[in-house]
Amino acid sequence: RCAEGERRDEERRHHRLEDARQRVEELATFQVSADVLFGVLADQSTWPSWCADCTDVTWTSADRACVGATRRAVFSFGTFDERMLA
Repeated sequence: RCAEGERRDEERRHHRLEDARQRVEELATFQVSADVLFGVLADQSTWPSWCADCTDVTWTSADRACVGATRRAVFSFGTFDERMLA
C-alpha cells in the first residue's frame, strides 16, 4: 500500500479491479520461480530489452509499485497510463 494510501481510502474504493475500464488477462507458463518472474516484471527498466514493442515505462506518481501508484507505459502501438489496483 502506498504511503499516501491512508488519505486515499475513499478513492481506492472507486478503483477496484472489477471496475477497471480495461483489463488484460493472459496465461503463460515459465520455467522460473514466481520470485524470479515477478522480479523481472517489477524492474520496468528492463522491459525494452525483452519486449520489442516497449520503448519506455516510467512512474508518474511519487509512490511506486503499490496500490494507487500510477505509471506510463509506451509501446510502438500506443501509450498506456496505468493505476495499480492490486
